[in-house]
Amino acid sequence: MITGQGEFIFDGINSRTDLNIVTAQISKPISPEITNSSQPVPARYGVINLGNSYGAKTVNITITVMANTREELAEKSHNLANAFIRPNDEGAVYSMIFPDEPDVEYYGIFTEIPELTPVQKGVWDSTTTLKFYMPDPRGYMPQQTVQVTENPFVFTPDGTGKTAPVYRFTLHKDINEMGMALSSDDNEYVDVGMDQSVDDDGNIADNEPLMVNDPCNTLSQTSWVAVSTAPFPISGTVAGSFMSNAESISVKRSPNNTSAMFDYGNVAYNGWTGPMMVHQSLTNTLNDFDHVFRMHHEKNYYRGMSKSEVYWMNGDQKSVARFLIQDQQQGDATKLYIYFGPSNHEKKIYAGTLELKNKKNKKDTVTVTKKGKKVTYTGKGKKRKKKTTTIYYPKKIKITDYENTDYYNKCELQFHTRKIGRRIVLDVNKVDIKTGKTGSYIIKHKVINLPADSNFNYSTMAYHPAKHNITEDSTNPKTNKPNKLYNYGWNSISSYTVHAINNGGNTKAVPHVIAHKDDQIVIDCEENQTYLISGASVTSLNKEISWGSTYPLLQGGKAESIGFSPGIEDADIEFDYRPTYR
Repeated sequence: MITGQGEFIFDGINSRTDLNIVTAQISKPISPEITNSSQPVPARYGVINLGNSYGAKTVNITITVMANTREELAEKSHNLANAFIRPNDEGAVYSMIFPDEPDVEYYGIFTEIPELTPVQKGVWDSTTTLKFYMPDPRGYMPQQTVQVTENPFVFTPDGTGKTAPVYRFTLHKDINEMGMALSSDDNEYVDVGMDQSVDDDGNIADNEPLMVNDPCNTLSQTSWVAVSTAPFPISGTVAGSFMSNAESISVKRSPNNTSAMFDYGNVAYNGWTGPMMVHQSLTNTLNDFDHVFRMHHEKNYYRGMSKSEVYWMNGDQKSVARFLIQDQQQGDATKLYIYFGPSNHEKKIYAGTLELKNKKNKKDTVTVTKKGKKVTYTGKGKKRKKKTTTIYYPKKIKITDYENTDYYNKCELQFHTRKIGRRIVLDVNKVDIKTGKTGSYIIKHKVINLPADSNFNYSTMAYHPAKHNITEDSTNPKTNKPNKLYNYGWNSISSYTVHAINNGGNTKAVPHVIAHKDDQIVIDCEENQTYLISGASVTSLNKEISWGSTYPLLQGGKAESIGFSPGIEDADIEFDYRPTYR
């Protein structure tokens, strides 16, 4: 927070209170760099003006570093370098708040940090002028949220510069097309989906009706049922319990919600152990369907072994597909496995690591408690008696730190499977854990043609997170508890949806439902992206965007009439924007 004129805040660092420097002067240019373009014309007096282009701004900040000794000056110089030099963040910019505009943020980076020079002979107080370079010359005010109350909606943004709004539509019904447009310009709009006429009952034709839309944030018995025995063969045993979170269902923390331990059941069991739950079955099994879910796996102890595993089930409650993220032997690595087909005709689709970083193995030790016997004698000669007592003694066991890390050590994945007949198209995407947005592909549009004996129908799925014992889990015979407690690992599931596929499904060339009731669509005019939010799942709708869409900006201080479709009768509409100053 700015408290005086002799300071600025760069990336959260206050120049006065954190760095003990005095800001003597800040020189901000009125405009960014201006470059004029013109075209000379033969036999003409003068040139044709083609207009100005506007570039970056550079702010000069003169500072004074107060010091009583050479050593104090050197220390403060190092502190300045540590605060302002960012050698590994290529292309990144950072927040800057100046004292004359405490509510406005600029973004840039220091491009010159010159040598400190004494303010006068015989003193250690020194001065220099920093250059702060802003590729985006605009200043940003705090974000505002605006509720749309009529359609069209007339709105005047604060500020003086262009601003990029982010629109959110929360739907009250299924839609096949939506968008927004500025009334001042017919070419400024965003259009998503395709229009089509409805049937006699007012329904939109949909060849991919939604069968399941579960955000996986409740343990309600109407959606998930915990089971004590797996309905099909598994490697290990079922034990432990679950907990619900805001956007997922995970292994329950134990003994309370603040502990790093998790309830995977009997930690003394020598194999995989963890809870299992089964989702409510579909009314009818599906041969053709579109299926999406997400799994989250984190290994928080370098030797820990846990897994996050999903089983698909057919109408007979048999396993017909498996997806698992699993830690390997004593923390060796973490791998992703995918299988399709019944257990006796299972087809392996993927089994491997990603971005594996294998350093040189290190030797470590863990102290375990052993149970032994101690023999002592009392008395002498014929009166000598033997006495045996039980003792417990510590023993160091050698263990290996494999120094292996890969993406799956801490990841969230989205699994998207589209099955028509015996043909499967599989996508697996990384998910940004913070934003929920889908990222780069791990498996992209992989086509699997199942043999006849591997074909299956789909009814529901089961979720089974589990852990496996390591050396540290061996029981201390004195306390009957594990020799070492550690973070067993976090595993959760979220965003489960199923669409039936009829008549070959919806195609891009045919109008179709793009979002359902209670879904949210986001039109982001800053990133030029459109997203569908369904539960905790955030997926791109860019493939549904019409070619003419421009993602229009709004001008600060200028009234604009904005039209929306669907309107406020069929959706709750609001938008965020940050006023800008140029």
